[in-house]
Amino acid sequence: MDQALEMRLATPRLLLREFKLGDFAALREIEADPQVLRYRSRQHIPEKDTSNFLLECQRLKTAPTRDSYPWAIVLVAEDRLVGQ
Repeated sequence: MDQALEMRLATPRLLLREFKLGDFAALREIEADPQVLRYRSRQHIPEKDTSNFLLECQRLKTAPTRDSYPWAIVLVAEDRLVGQ
């Protein structure tokens, strides 16, 4: 079975990687932050939308051709998701 190659881009401070299903809690925390939402087109992001987004990210990893590359931004020193 073919396994998708995980896309990663790293600097000493940040890691850009593909999203994992396990990112749900950290992504929900970001998406519930009023300071983040003030720069988004929506003022509320339902949990179902977060779940669907992460499922779509998983689907994209194995798509025969890709035209979208959502990145998870991780602060390396804390191994913490800080954005997308």
